[in-house]
Amino acid sequence: MMKSISKIDRRVKYTKAALRKSLFELMQEKSITSITVTELCKQADINRNTFYSHYRSPDELLSSIEGEFTRAFIHKVEQSLDHPRYNDLMYRLCAYLEQNRDTCRALVSLENNQEDVFARIHHYFRPRIVKKWAAESVLDYSKVDSFYVFIAGGSGALIKEWVETDFQQSPEEISSMIENIMITLHKHMLYN
Repeated sequence: MMKSISKIDRRVKYTKAALRKSLFELMQEKSITSITVTELCKQADINRNTFYSHYRSPDELLSSIEGEFTRAFIHKVEQSLDHPRYNDLMYRLCAYLEQNRDTCRALVSLENNQEDVFARIHHYFRPRIVKKWAAESVLDYSKVDSFYVFIAGGSGALIKEWVETDFQQSPEEISSMIENIMITLHKHMLYN
């Protein structure tokens, strides 16, 4: 019984990996709304019935990929959130992004992504981080919240630019740049 379950799990993993790879390849040529199930299945060499046993549409496949990516990214952040140094967190996040280049490219692509995945991640952490920073700051909560919006937006923009320029800088370089900006702003805006 265990062998048959294991074999099924391997087939499901293979199918999902083939669909993911094929979706990313097709997204380099066209927007998600233009990709059909037929061409996705042909690209992945998978039967349409097999596709429909997992997803209803290419858009649902992309949403599934985004959900997995977002959960993993949030987990990485939560592992490091209370760490006093930003670089450790930023470096690990940037290394994770670089390790998942194809997914990042697909999710960051402007024509394929109506909502910004990084904006959703920043929004998820906003209450927790603002509360922590407000407890450490001489500024009132609303100013700290505005500071967070500014930092999150700027960091997200730098990361998106990094992804869109095909990760030209190393994770160390981009995380160090973000860390230096954050530390400078943190000192000037929260404690002065």
